[in-house]
Amino acid sequence: MRKITAFTLVACTFAMAQVSPPTPGSARARAAGATPGTAYTDGKSLQNLVRLQPHGKAISLQLGDQEMTVFTGQRRAFSNGDPVVLPGAPFVLEGRSYYPTGLLRAMGCSVEAAGRTPGLKDVLSVTCHVDGKLKKLLFKKLIF
Repeated sequence: MRKITAFTLVACTFAMAQVSPPTPGSARARAAGATPGTAYTDGKSLQNLVRLQPHGKAISLQLGDQEMTVFTGQRRAFSNGDPVVLPGAPFVLEGRSYYPTGLLRAMGCSVEAAGRTPGLKDVLSVTCHVDGKLKKLLFKKLIF
């Protein structure tokens, strides 16, 4: 008699976001509102994972059933209506929006350094479960 083992494969989406940001440690970024020492990613890269809807200084981010509202220049935010404090304030520089990667943790994603992989220094691996599927992206880590 043969034993049959079943395996379930979780769908995985993988993408590498391309960014040409201001220089890390940039005085221009700090003057625009970047929180020193905080890891950021840009809005264009973030849109590969979440739906962004700007409403003036308020920005709604949606990832599956998670919804977060953040405010440009402020660390306070709301996750599914509950108040949270982000590790850094979202800011805009030269027409491009930047968001602290900690907001992804607040939305239930895991955020880890991918630096152990050759060629991926200063890259973050972000993994989220959305609608029963696993989404994994790599983001360039920007620290201002």
